[in-house]
Amino acid sequence: MNDHFEIEKTYSLLQNVKIDFQQKIHTMSTGIRQKFEIALTLGKQAKIYLFDEPFSNVDFASRSDIKQMLQMNGTNENILILTTNILENMDTLLTDAVILNHQKATKVYNLEKVRETKRKSLKQIYLEETR
Repeated sequence: MNDHFEIEKTYSLLQNVKIDFQQKIHTMSTGIRQKFEIALTLGKQAKIYLFDEPFSNVDFASRSDIKQMLQMNGTNENILILTTNILENMDTLLTDAVILNHQKATKVYNLEKVRETKRKSLKQIYLEETR
């Protein structure tokens, strides 16, 4: 058994999003499979987690479950990095955002400061930076 994989944590994550951990992966819908894979990833102890488009091709309920799993597992002990083009409701999930325009970083934004000083959402900032 790998000392860096926490099976109990993975079971707990799967239970929180109501996934039967004994279900065969090939029978899972896209949203359930995405949640299952994220739970497996988060079950591994790591300092940095990287998720590429974790919200793509899943329904609203699955997005909400994925967001919940990520929120529950972001700590001062680790960093969660994710790429996404789905910006709705990301303000409450992310602390910082880097916006890419033509494959180049425009600026790093601390979202709390942006909300306080500019009173803008991540989506509004993205639109300003990429137009």
